[in-house]
Amino acid sequence: MYYRVSAGISTPFDTATGKKEFAAQAQALIDKKNPGAYNQAIMDFGATICVPQNPGCNSCPLNKKCFAATHQLVKELPYREKKTDIKERYFNYVCVWHQNALFIQKRTENNLWKNMYQPILLESNMALAKVSIRKKIGELLPPAAYVVKDISEELTQLLSHRKIRFRFIDISIKNRNALQGLEGAFVPIKKLHQYAFPRTVHLYLKQKGLL
Repeated sequence: MYYRVSAGISTPFDTATGKKEFAAQAQALIDKKNPGAYNQAIMDFGATICVPQNPGCNSCPLNKKCFAATHQLVKELPYREKKTDIKERYFNYVCVWHQNALFIQKRTENNLWKNMYQPILLESNMALAKVSIRKKIGELLPPAAYVVKDISEELTQLLSHRKIRFRFIDISIKNRNALQGLEGAFVPIKKLHQYAFPRTVHLYLKQKGLL
C-alpha cells in the first residue's frame, strides 16, 4: 500500500534499489513523535482514497501535490519490474464475543501481518457458503456452546501478490471455557484500540463502532 501512496518514485518498487528508495522516503516522512498515528493514517488513506482500482483522485485533498496525478501516471505508478501472479486466499474470521469482550490471537507465523492481532482465523482454499461456515464453527466449538449472531458479506483486500477474501462471523458464547486450549485472550471493547489489527479487521471493527 505504501508503494502506491508514495508513487512519485520511478524506480520499480519490486527491485532491491526500489525497495531502498521507498524505505528511505518512508523513514524521512514518518512522524517521529507519533509514528503509530501516521502509519494508521497512511493505511486509512490507501484504503479509502488511494485505492488500487478507480482511486478517488477528484476528491483527494493531496491531488495537486500528487506526482502520479499531476503527471497523469495514476495507472502506471508505482512501477513494477516483474509481473506477479495474484493468488487468492480465503479468510473466515470468527469473532467470538463474551460479555462485551472479543477473543483475539496474535499472528506469529512468518506470513502476512506477523505480530498483529486478529479474531480466530479459519482459512479455507475456496469461498465457503454460509452453511459451510457454520459447519466449520461446529468443528471448533460444541453446538450448544455458541450462538451465531451474524455472518458478513464477503470483503476483499488486494495486496501486491495476494487477493484476500474475508468474511466475519460474529458469535457469542455462554462460557469462556469453551475456548479452553486455544492461545489468545478476551479483550474488552474499550481496550481493542490498544492492539494492531490488519487493515480489513480494523475497518470491520471500526464500522461496528468498536474502535
